[in-house]
Amino acid sequence: MAYKYEKVAEPSKWRLQHVLNWEREFGELPKGKILIFADGNSMNTDVDNLIPVERSIEAIMNRWGFRGRSREETEALIALAKHRCALSKARKKKKESGSAKKRKPGV
Repeated sequence: MAYKYEKVAEPSKWRLQHVLNWEREFGELPKGKILIFADGNSMNTDVDNLIPVERSIEAIMNRWGFRGRSREETEALIALAKHRCALSKARKKKKESGSAKKRKPGV
């Protein structure tokens, strides 16, 4: 995916344009979050096209190929990724608690 950059200082200091646009409008992005493009177009750096998400959610979206072509579709895919994340955590917690208990044969 290609990104737009903006020169912010000399000598040749560049930053991602969509991050700069977000920071101008809303301030610094919270730690652990990144911006994704609602319409899937990384050249559209308008703040209305940016959605902040947790890195873990973005990782799930990448793994499952969740990329929307509209804000509504992308928000639905974010919700699905959050659901998958919650399921994964619940399964891991259940597995960890279940492994401590040993079952008797035939029960």
